[in-house]
Amino acid sequence: MLSSGVHGLLMSPDSVVDQLAALPVFQSVPRADLEWLAAHGEMRSFPAGSVFFNSTESMEDMFVLIAGRLMLRMDNKAGGSRTLLRAGAGRVLGTLPYSRFQRPPGTTLVDEDLTVFALHQRHFPAMTHDQVARVAEALAAVV
Repeated sequence: MLSSGVHGLLMSPDSVVDQLAALPVFQSVPRADLEWLAAHGEMRSFPAGSVFFNSTESMEDMFVLIAGRLMLRMDNKAGGSRTLLRAGAGRVLGTLPYSRFQRPPGTTLVDEDLTVFALHQRHFPAMTHDQVARVAEALAAVV
């Protein structure tokens, strides 16, 4: 479950497809396949300063960062923390097809107002076996 601050975004399916098509990871994916993806996922927004994900939560979604930035921080035993990852638009994070990833090693915070496309893992079998195999292939390239 995503932490506080999440807001669903109401966007037309064509707008979602256009946003996905503009990202390098999906440049070779046909529009019809991106339409399938848009029909099965959703756009979400998070304000700067909010928690995107905690290490205690099980991650069940793939996230495509559309705009904004986030950072993954891990606490250490001395009471401090270190940044493990900073990511911005175009990055694909979370649970991915063919991945066994379950939870982040730390807390993921929103650096700048963030917009993401989220696809729940229950859609992965259809995405990897049906007409949208090119989407899965594009995502496998980022793993």
